[in-house]
Amino acid sequence: MDSIFTPKKQLEELLGPTPTHPWAALIPQVLLWSFRRFCVEKLTLSEGSLEDSLCDDVLELVHMYCAKGLEVVSIDWLTPENIEEVHSPLEAYMKFFVAFCKELDTSIKEEDDKKQDALSEFLDESIGNSIIAWLDAKHYRFLIFPIDPEDDNQFTEAQFSSLISALLMYSYSSTAQQNEEVKPPPQAEPQAEPQAEPQAVPQAEPPPPPQPEPRRTSLLWYVLAAAKRAEENPPPPPLPPVPPMEAPIPEPPSKEPPVARAFARRRTLSIKGRRAQEPRVKTRKTHPASY
Repeated sequence: MDSIFTPKKQLEELLGPTPTHPWAALIPQVLLWSFRRFCVEKLTLSEGSLEDSLCDDVLELVHMYCAKGLEVVSIDWLTPENIEEVHSPLEAYMKFFVAFCKELDTSIKEEDDKKQDALSEFLDESIGNSIIAWLDAKHYRFLIFPIDPEDDNQFTEAQFSSLISALLMYSYSSTAQQNEEVKPPPQAEPQAEPQAEPQAVPQAEPPPPPQPEPRRTSLLWYVLAAAKRAEENPPPPPLPPVPPMEAPIPEPPSKEPPVARAFARRRTLSIKGRRAQEPRVKTRKTHPASY
């Protein structure tokens, strides 16, 4: 007998205990965010099953469905050294995504509105709530998953700047803590016999020793690389202002979460498709009875 699929419980097992490193906090959020964007796109298109459309691995999933603003940095994040900090292996996340897609496909095939509502509520709300509960006060500043689903498509420059500051603070505090742990205890200097002071000879001060470059996998290296990339690729100058044009007042955007909205659209298209395929039924008006 197949076990009942409980996405919230399985997600909590994937996330594991409170993360102790920024990569352990950031990488799962990128994976889950990319998967939710995949689901919204495929449900909106209403073409084929989600399981058949799912990528072969999570790295490809992030590459194709990562939010705007994270498409470049996610390549730097998803290195083997950083992935080792994550509680669950990436294969476990991929297995979870495949199981979730099967549930979605089954709910659509069986037209199970109750199951569809539960799955859409998980994607729209439960994932964000689970991530908030997973992060502690120390790592809450590494929250990047959009709690408001309307912010699903972009990681803004302001958010990125705040994240860089959080990474810098963590890097400096970790380095200071390591130096404090390695620092040897003070020792008493031996008393030397007094000697005649030799004549001082002026000497040139030796040059300071070269500072070692940060390791490629360190947080400090990532922050410096991101800053250098920003200097080499400055944002384009703002466009000149365009004179306002008279246009019809647009309708206010829907407050319905994106996954629930995608499910509603898919149901509408399914109903219209069935009506178009239904044969016309004979009525007394079109086919009067003959006596």
